[in-house]
Amino acid sequence: MIRMEDDVIAEWALPVDILTKLLQKITPKTAARCSCVAKTWKLAAESPILKQRIAQEQCLRFGDTEPTILWEGNANFHVYCVARRCNLIALGGEEQIKIWDMEEASMVHFSALEGRQITTLCFIDGLLFSGDSDGHLIGWDVETNDQIIDVKTHTRLVQAIVDLEDSIACGGGYNTDVKVISKEGWTRGNPSERALQGHTMNVECLVGVPKHNLLVSGSGDSTIRLWNTDSWECLTVLSGHGAAVLSLYKQGNLLLSGSLDSRVHLWDLDALGYYRSLNTSRMVAAISVKGSKVVSGSDLGHIRVWDMEEMICLRSFKVGMDTRGLWLDEGKLLGVSGDGHIYAWDFSS
Repeated sequence: MIRMEDDVIAEWALPVDILTKLLQKITPKTAARCSCVAKTWKLAAESPILKQRIAQEQCLRFGDTEPTILWEGNANFHVYCVARRCNLIALGGEEQIKIWDMEEASMVHFSALEGRQITTLCFIDGLLFSGDSDGHLIGWDVETNDQIIDVKTHTRLVQAIVDLEDSIACGGGYNTDVKVISKEGWTRGNPSERALQGHTMNVECLVGVPKHNLLVSGSGDSTIRLWNTDSWECLTVLSGHGAAVLSLYKQGNLLLSGSLDSRVHLWDLDALGYYRSLNTSRMVAAISVKGSKVVSGSDLGHIRVWDMEEMICLRSFKVGMDTRGLWLDEGKLLGVSGDGHIYAWDFSS
């Protein structure tokens, strides 16, 4: 352990970037005292990392006030995964899928799969796609509840699904490959398939970035891979998380990744490199972005709102249990917890 005596610190002449890293190991109060001793410490103490840490401690201590609830629904079952399209929120759980209509403020029973756990959901081309514990990718007609497409993509557990315009990509919880299924041939019942290999552990999350012709995959091996959707080659591997990458979100030229290591990393898609980081103090199971605001949700229902430009926590509150989905709209925040509750909070101020 480093002992930081005032008379020793005053004689240090370390570069500001090194001192900034040291600041992460001490309390804001100690850092403030150090900044009064030497000019170099003062420069380091003004770093974004320290500001974020001070704001985070204030947020965690004083900001645990839940915003006003506009409305609340209950799916009455344990929710494992969610997807949203306009006013519809789909929820998947043990052997069933339900849909909440926000305009009607009511839950509609949608479909059942006996003996299967619904592990991921995604709205694509007017259909609702589900991945389940048997490794099947199923496309449902939302109006009729009919199964339009049924493809077995993995031996077990489809963990993530994303639309890539001409194809659909999916990742498995017990498979290190990303499977890409061509939409051509579905009507003939013979869609073509390719496997993208490179991850060394299960694929947890996927997101498409059409502007950059990219498919992005996050894995239990703590890395993020960027795949070119024309050549299907891996362009680069983003490393920086200390544990499994659980969630991905794209915002303009930025990619946000949430991890079991409790951090949200921001990546520059133009430079294909690291940009900055937020420390949420909890594993990050869901992310949503609107403008400069970032919302992160954890496994224990902790929800935090961040200013992406200032890198500070604006608000912190806790609801329900595990966070399954978050969507930050104009004036409101929508959220789904693992106990089946659906919330709409007032975020107009």
